[in-house]
Amino acid sequence: MAIVQPELLSKAAIKPSTPTPNNLKTYEFSFLDYLTPHTYTRNIFFFKNELSDHDPPAISDLKDSLAKVLSKYYPFAGRIKDKSSIDCNDEGVEFFESRIACRLVDVLEEPDMEKMSRFLPLSDDSQSKDYDFKSLAVFQVTRFDCGGIAVGSWISGKVGDAESVASFLNDWAAVTVDRSKLLSVHPLFVGAEVLPTISLYTPSPAPEKTSFPTTRLVFEASKIDALKAEARKGGAKPVESQVSGEAVVAALIFKNMAAAMESSSSSKKCMMDYVVNLRGKTNPPLPENSIGNFFLHDFIIVSDEEMNLTGILEKLDACTAEIDVKYSKKDSANEWSTAMYKAFVKAFKMMVMDRREVLLFTSCCRLPLYDVDFGWGKPIWVGTTRIPGKNFVILLNTRRADEIEAWVSFRDEEAMDIFQHNEELLSFASLNPTIPLN
Repeated sequence: MAIVQPELLSKAAIKPSTPTPNNLKTYEFSFLDYLTPHTYTRNIFFFKNELSDHDPPAISDLKDSLAKVLSKYYPFAGRIKDKSSIDCNDEGVEFFESRIACRLVDVLEEPDMEKMSRFLPLSDDSQSKDYDFKSLAVFQVTRFDCGGIAVGSWISGKVGDAESVASFLNDWAAVTVDRSKLLSVHPLFVGAEVLPTISLYTPSPAPEKTSFPTTRLVFEASKIDALKAEARKGGAKPVESQVSGEAVVAALIFKNMAAAMESSSSSKKCMMDYVVNLRGKTNPPLPENSIGNFFLHDFIIVSDEEMNLTGILEKLDACTAEIDVKYSKKDSANEWSTAMYKAFVKAFKMMVMDRREVLLFTSCCRLPLYDVDFGWGKPIWVGTTRIPGKNFVILLNTRRADEIEAWVSFRDEEAMDIFQHNEELLSFASLNPTIPLN
């Protein structure tokens, strides 16, 4: 069945339920907030809307709980003031309500990454052509004919990384089900203290609002085990228990993305930029409820001789060990920011001198995205649309914690087509499989 465009029913600005105190009116960016462009993390949560012991939430319930949670996540409801701060002026976030004349199963039988934009805010040109994109968060709730629900979210990278987005969405969902949960919502906005902005770097302007060819892969648990076994054949040092599923999946994808790039008309060699969560790397460790951008970059160049699972995993392992040592021994926040700046400069020089294409990997594995429950049950699928960034790989678990899903974007259709027909890749991964409802 063809997936039609949802019908917009209403739109509203949701403001925090209580005003932001004067002493919190200005949110200073951290070094990483400063570098991160004002582009949106895009997630879509699909729910069967199963019957439960309590009545499912109405749209008004979601709006009310969103207002309450925004009072705690006050920067999300503000506006970017300048290059270094957000004006926490309580202008609020955008909230769209839609309905679509199809069933949930019609969408999940053959997920179309391009058409998934219909479940995200402002997917219709008539809605977005005059939109100023000043809101730092925008949401859309879409109802299916079968009773299913899709919740689409746009959250600006200026206010937080994937950990922050997952925390916000879980807090919003929890408060929707039980208003008393607001008492346990305590996000910490300490980025500027941990990673102060240094004046050595001028951030690049935000990229043009566009998207790139994107494909979806799913790796079953048995295939991930087979990948680990393949890596051990090559003499990988870590034993099976020490090789994470996400690392070996990332290694396979990088190997075959690099091959596709070199085989395409661009004929470029590649380097890997593997994003690592800073939480847990510092001494003392950052609290888990730290909201903002707290990530590190592993910049890795793999030689032709090392371009195999074992070689890539050993490179990743070495870089991770170096990061663990480097950041656990820093004595001050300024040292962390300076170390990050030097890593960016070093990577930029490698990229320019070797004329390499950067493939950016970020892992959302183990994030509680499938715990988001507004009262309709846990999500059947957490999806996205075409990624607004070229050569980008996002890894996350499926509903099954032992499976991994990968969203992969390319700069052009040619390289993606080569990648999608790679026999080695397809021997371990399923290309855009159906999402089961049960």
